[in-house]
Amino acid sequence: EDNKKDVYNILKKKLENNYSIDVNLTKTKYPEGAERQLIYAITKRKLNSKYLPSDFSCLVQNVATVIAIYEAVAKTTPLIYKVMTVAGDGFNDNVNLNVRLGTDYNRIVEEVGGIKNAEKLISGGPMMGNCIFDLNIPVAKNSSAFLAFSKDPLKNEKETNCINCGRCVSACPENLVPTMMFKKIKNNDVEGFVKLYGNECIMCGCCSYVCPAKKPLTQYFKVFLPIAKSYINEHKEENK
Repeated sequence: EDNKKDVYNILKKKLENNYSIDVNLTKTKYPEGAERQLIYAITKRKLNSKYLPSDFSCLVQNVATVIAIYEAVAKTTPLIYKVMTVAGDGFNDNVNLNVRLGTDYNRIVEEVGGIKNAEKLISGGPMMGNCIFDLNIPVAKNSSAFLAFSKDPLKNEKETNCINCGRCVSACPENLVPTMMFKKIKNNDVEGFVKLYGNECIMCGCCSYVCPAKKPLTQYFKVFLPIAKSYINEHKEENK
């Protein structure tokens, strides 16, 4: 990201004599960090849900995973801690914490000095995280962030009818048609959803973010995607 270019410069310098490793700087844009988008940005190779990165001679690992592998191999230490970002104007302090797995979210709140009348709590990032209503939940291996906001911008927003403006289509990094996928879900049309390539959705939240009708598109997709994937598996033989 733009505020971390010093890391790029450090890596570039340390690896300047290593001809087997290249350090690439990509644009700061969302969701560039997603697996498919990152592979395309660096290698120009396009893949979809039918393929694994290894099918394109790629392996994608985030920094936390690389550190966990090092700890396991070099120090025989299993994954017992997670670095979590604790941020938002609902907290008294914004920090990165090294948290032991299984730690209750209440303990994190105590560590940062409490919450200031937050209207919205999110486990995960602002775009792909899940709203939470109870702090009696443990930190898991996939926990990455804990956000608290004093105001919920969607609290007083009312969902209105789709005006077919196409903003969700323009925003989708997978070139899908979220508004049509949403209609298939409302009609419980799994086959229609699959024909629109709905299973390619990466649940980035871009469509919901830009929707002027305030439709919770991503939330519907999160619920419907497992159903669509089960349908695809059941009809795999028919599609051969």
